[in-house]
Amino acid sequence: MRKIKLINLSGLGEHGVSDAFPPFTVDGYEFHSQVPANRRTITTYTPVMAVRDNRVHRQNAYVLFNHAQEDSVLYKGGMIGTAAHPTQKRKFLEDILVLGSLLTKYNWAFYSRRHTPGYPIAATSHLRTITTDYIELQRDLPPLISKLKDTTWQQQFNNGFHLTMLLNSANNYNTESRFLSRVIIWEFLYEKIFGRESENLQEIIKTILEHFWNNQVNNSIFLTHRVGGLSKNIFYVLRNQLAHSGKLPINRSYAEQWMTQIPWEGQFGTMTRGIVDYLRFFDELTQVIVMKTMNFHPETKHIFNAFNFTENLNRFLSTGKI
Repeated sequence: MRKIKLINLSGLGEHGVSDAFPPFTVDGYEFHSQVPANRRTITTYTPVMAVRDNRVHRQNAYVLFNHAQEDSVLYKGGMIGTAAHPTQKRKFLEDILVLGSLLTKYNWAFYSRRHTPGYPIAATSHLRTITTDYIELQRDLPPLISKLKDTTWQQQFNNGFHLTMLLNSANNYNTESRFLSRVIIWEFLYEKIFGRESENLQEIIKTILEHFWNNQVNNSIFLTHRVGGLSKNIFYVLRNQLAHSGKLPINRSYAEQWMTQIPWEGQFGTMTRGIVDYLRFFDELTQVIVMKTMNFHPETKHIFNAFNFTENLNRFLSTGKI
């Protein structure tokens, strides 16, 4: 029986309250918490404690298995170690850690790699939580693992390259750079879903939205070209603004007037939306479409909608605004 220490399997206790969870098995791997179940419960959770939990890595779990491991799908052909001294092939357990990270927003990783390049900077990423506890995790992980092992799916999506793209971008802690990295995921998925490439971001966004929400998309809003010299897609304009100018507010000549009037942050206590709200929504929207390629639907989860994703999506698909 082999034992490997893991970090950041946090919030998987009953109802997602603590790090203590009973053992559960997924795909032959038995996950265990190292946090005593009878540890005295903390009743006052302060902001300082929340910041620590989000930033500091905790070796709070381990995994047991006694089978010969399959090779990784996500890192197919990859090796552990350095370019000069690779040690062994990356295994499927690492893929499960990626899936767990995408579901929980915590950066699941091997404790043993804490001094290697690519080790997560902080305990949490900029993903929205989808799965809240070990009960949901046991239900959500198996179908994702099954999809990841589907050779037809692997061939279509380059062994799930967009999953690691999403996780890498979620660990980009600069807001504007994270948004631009998410745009690349849309470009990748457009080619993989429709079998063709496009340099037209308006076409890419419109076509992907129609693919997943066909009956809800207002075609007069999401156009693949400018109308009267103006753009109908806020994210097309925002991408160009940040990539070609690097500053805000939006001042593109083809932007609609309402886009140029969006402040960085909306005024507290009002319904005014700021640029930061649009960037956050695009983060969530990208997370949803990536998971939908695995026939998994985060927007159906109560915790994912804690910040009104579905309401914002419906508004966006019908008006182009949130």
